[in-house]
Amino acid sequence: MSNPRAPVIVVQHGAVPGYLDAIPYVVGLVELDEQSGLRLAGRVLDVRPGEAACGARVRSEVISLPPGEFSVVGFRIEGVPDNREEEVA
Repeated sequence: MSNPRAPVIVVQHGAVPGYLDAIPYVVGLVELDEQSGLRLAGRVLDVRPGEAACGARVRSEVISLPPGEFSVVGFRIEGVPDNREEEVA
């Protein structure tokens, strides 16, 4: 999140199907490097609410929401390990 004034929101009560198993979760307003002033809101993945900070660099990815009917943009803070479970074949 390149804009230090961009808000970070912690969602405490579930309303979005697909995110209900992740309460609480962090939503950030991310300003894109490619176009100044263009911002996207999305879930910040693999970060605890108390650890979220404005100004962090993030990378985007498309994530599928259960049961797989919808996809959304999510963000991961650069330098933070990906905590997704590895798929077992």
